Formats: sequence, structure tokens, C-alpha cells
Amino acid sequence: VGNFYKQESLKQKEKKIELAKEANIKFQKVDALYETLLNKNLLDASLKNYFFQIQVDALLSQGSLASQLLLDQKIAEKALLKLNTLLERYLMMPHTLEIQPPHSTLIKAYQEASYLLACTYEKQLKESLARKQLESLVQWHNKRGAKGRFLTAAYLDLAKQEQKMGQFSQALTFFEEAETETEYGLTLQPQKEVQKEVIKEQLLEIKIAKSECYRQMNRLDLAMTLLSEVINDDAASSLRIKAMLLRAEIYEIQHRNDLAIKQLEAASVKGGEWGLKAKTKLEQILN
Repeated sequence: VGNFYKQESLKQKEKKIELAKEANIKFQKVDALYETLLNKNLLDASLKNYFFQIQVDALLSQGSLASQLLLDQKIAEKALLKLNTLLERYLMMPHTLEIQPPHSTLIKAYQEASYLLACTYEKQLKESLARKQLESLVQWHNKRGAKGRFLTAAYLDLAKQEQKMGQFSQALTFFEEAETETEYGLTLQPQKEVQKEVIKEQLLEIKIAKSECYRQMNRLDLAMTLLSEVINDDAASSLRIKAMLLRAEIYEIQHRNDLAIKQLEAASVKGGEWGLKAKTKLEQILN
């Protein structure tokens, strides 16, 4: 849902939001029904884990839809906070720690819910809660020796927070952690092609964010190197076009307008969001 949302027309977005609202109501009913049956002791003991998994799926879907499609963030926060509490309690039981492998559905649900909760706090401008949640997620991964894209995303968000506060040294440390986690993910075998593309996209995002940090530090040569790595990557990603636009901006700062124009001309014919922005920027320079 989230991947193509920003590329859709207003009518398509409105339709998707309506569907998400309807889905959220149904997910709430699933959660409420489970709680009712549990409280009245109407669940067969042998099926409790099965129905618990259904409740987890319902809460995660509810929180994910609300968070990603920018519905009422309070709905997302409530669902994700409840899910985090349930899973933390469940996964901390001694017998569960022994039987839950790192790739289990409940472990994955906890990782995703924890990260989405941090994003939800961020969207509500609850920055201290967002940071606390990200740090908690990192600690949880480190304690278990777990890896994954949500750990990478947590490091990346922490880096951006430090950068925003002007703490560039700490920001670069977090960027390095995020980059290391992503590169580790690319070495894992076997790996589905779609998973590889997701990880590569994340690595490009990290390099662009890191280049912005170097740019703020006025270390333009290092910023340019990272942007060149993104542009020359073989991934089919719009981030490569974004990197072209950012490289053109650095050329402008360096008063190398001829190179800036060439870079914008190359980016503007690529199409999409960043191609359009490059075209607009090029018109501004030429006019």
C-alpha cells in the first residue's frame, strides 16, 4: 500500500484512504472479539496461540495502515502500543524465548510494530517518545543479536535526529551503523530478489542522508562522493535521480553552474517526482 501511494492520483488516494478506514474498523472488531472471548474463557486452550496470532495480525495491520496512510495517528498509536505491550510480555516469557527463532512471525511483528510506533510518535511531533522508542528497538536487537531492516531504519532515524540537532559526529556514527547493517543484509544467502531490492533501496537512502550531513558540515567532497555512488548504482530506484538533483545543488554551491545545468538536464528527462523537480530547478536557473 505505502510504496506506490505517493505516485497515485488524488482520486486514487481518497479511495485508498476510504478502504483503509473500512479495514481499520474490521481490524478493531477482530481485536475486540478476541479480547471478549479471552476474558470470558471461551477460547479452546489448544487454539489460544492461533487466535493470538490473528489478534497480532489485526493490530499490526490496523497500526500500519493508519501510520502509513496518514490517517488518525492516535488510532495507529493505540493499536501499536497495545501490540508492543502484548508482544513484549509474550516474548519475554522464558519458554517463548527458547522456541521463538529470529525469523518467527511474532518476532517480525514485534520489530515492525516497534518501528512503526516510533514513526507514529514522530508524526505526532512527540520527538522524545520517538527517540526513546528507537533506542529501545536498537537495544532489543542488540540484546538478542537480531538483525533486519527495522534495526537499520532505527539507526537511520536516530542519525537524522542527531543531524537535525547539529550533532554531526554522533549522526555519522549512526549512519555508519545503518550502513553496516544494510551491507550485512546484502551478504545473506539465499535471498529473494525483491528482498535484495528493498535492502539496496535502503542503502541508497542511507547514503543520500549521509551526504546531506556532510553537506551541512561543508565537507562537499565527501557529500559528492556518496551521491556519485548512488547515481552509479545499478538499482532501479528513483533515489538515483534524487541524487542527481542534490549533486546539481552542490555544483551550484561551488559556482560550477555549467555542471549543475548538465546534471539537471540529465535528471529532468528521467521523469517521476525527482525528474519533475529537476526540470523545475533547471527552468529557474535558465530564467
